[in-house]
Amino acid sequence: MVRRSGSTVAIAAVALVAALVALFVGSGSAAAGPGPAQAAPSGTVQPQVVGGQDATVAWATSLQSIDIAGVAHHECGGTLIAPRWVATAAHCIPFTTGQARLGSLLWDKTGEAIPITGVFADPAHNSVTGDFGHDMGLVQLARPSKQRPIPLGLIGPAGSSVLTQGWGLTCDTNLGDDNDPCWGSFPERLKQLNTTLVADDVCDLIRQRDGVQVNNHETMFCMTSPAGSGMCFNDSGGPALRLVQGRPVLVGVYIALMNSSVFVPHVCSMTPTGAPNRDAATEIQPELGWILRTIIAHDSAAAQYVQSNMVLAG
Repeated sequence: MVRRSGSTVAIAAVALVAALVALFVGSGSAAAGPGPAQAAPSGTVQPQVVGGQDATVAWATSLQSIDIAGVAHHECGGTLIAPRWVATAAHCIPFTTGQARLGSLLWDKTGEAIPITGVFADPAHNSVTGDFGHDMGLVQLARPSKQRPIPLGLIGPAGSSVLTQGWGLTCDTNLGDDNDPCWGSFPERLKQLNTTLVADDVCDLIRQRDGVQVNNHETMFCMTSPAGSGMCFNDSGGPALRLVQGRPVLVGVYIALMNSSVFVPHVCSMTPTGAPNRDAATEIQPELGWILRTIIAHDSAAAQYVQSNMVLAG
C-alpha cells in the first residue's frame, strides 16, 4: 500500500472530506436513525440468514481467511464500494486477511478471488467492551475488481424495506450446544432476507452479564423480520441495501442480532417473547467521514470514485 502525501494531495483530500461530510449529513434522513447490536460468543464471528431465500444477484462479497494448508474459509460478508475497496464490519477485520470473492453467488467458487492487502477498522469501535458502536471496517484489495461497486446512500424512513445478504448459518435450533448440527449449516449459495427499518429503541438490549447496553443509537439502525427468520453467525459485515429505482444502494453493514443477550435456542430467528426478530447494522452516514479519510490516505482516486457514485435521493 502507498500512502498518498504532499501538499496538493493533502489539501485536496481535506477539502473532499469536508465537502462530502457536509453534503451527506446536511441532506438529512427521514429514517428512524441508527440502532443496536449484540455480542457474539467468544472466539466466533457474528451473523447468517435463517429463514431467508436464495439470492439471484450477488451484491455481497465473501471475505475469507486462508489456513496453513491454503484452504479458504468464509468469515464475513462485505460490499464492494470502489474497485479496490470493500466495506465490512470492524469486528470482522481480525478474521478477513486472506482473500475476497466477488461477483459469485457461491462463496467458494466462480467470480473473482482477489487477495486482501490492507484491513482497517474504525478506531472509535471498542471491541473489548462489546459495544457495537462505530462497527465499521474497510478492506483493500490487491487489484481492482471487475464487478460494479455499490454506491453509498442514506437509510429510508421507518417502515421502509432493507435487503440483507449473507452466507451465514441457516439453522439455529439449539446453538447453545456446541455439538448441535446447526453449527454446520453454512450454505454454499448466497441467501438474502427482506427486513423492515424500525425505530432505534426497538433494538434496545442490555447485556445480562454486565448490564451494558450494547446499542449505539448514533451509529446503528434497527431492522425487524418475522419470527422464524433473521441474520445469523458469519453474516456480519454483509450489505444492508435500499433499492432505489431498482438499483442497490449501500445504507449500512450488518453487524449483530439483537434478540437476546443470552446464547439460547433460536437466538438468530426469534426473541425470547416471540416478538419479531431484531437485527442491527452500522449506518453509512455517520461513518462517512472515517470511510473517506481512510480511503484518501491510501487511494485518493478511489475516494473520488466513492463521491461520484453516491446516491443521496430516491
